[in-house]
Amino acid sequence: MKRYFCMTAVILMAMLTAAGCGNAAKKEASDVKVSVESVNKLSDEELHSLFQGTWETSVVFINNQDGIKFDIDRYVFKEDGTGTFTPYGGKTEMLSWTVSPDGDLEVLFEEKGEKVRVFEYISGNLVSLEKEDAGMVETHLVKAEEQNTGKAAK
Repeated sequence: MKRYFCMTAVILMAMLTAAGCGNAAKKEASDVKVSVESVNKLSDEELHSLFQGTWETSVVFINNQDGIKFDIDRYVFKEDGTGTFTPYGGKTEMLSWTVSPDGDLEVLFEEKGEKVRVFEYISGNLVSLEKEDAGMVETHLVKAEEQNTGKAAK
């Protein structure tokens, strides 16, 4: 009797397991959408202090492809909200900067007709996304070291 009861229980569990493993519809990778939102927990004063100094281009991605040849641009953000932008081998331009309500760095290029560029602080980098003729350009800046003193730029 025990043998019949155990066999019935095993068959019943196998049927329930098989019923739960139906053929679910598979999704293509292109159907899956992922988004990431960076949350900064620093105050405006902390961000203002953090953004100050000299920053240089570390990597540029065009349409999510790395290995793009790029020149090193230099940004200097001063405590008073002014600064300079020096493209590699180019003329230094004046700029102003502020911390946005979202905690991003907004850079205003005064000599380029008031063009604004927004950088988000992510893992020690300043990251900017811009739509350009070449496609979507993602630029990463890292804080540069002072050449003479070896100390971080102020």
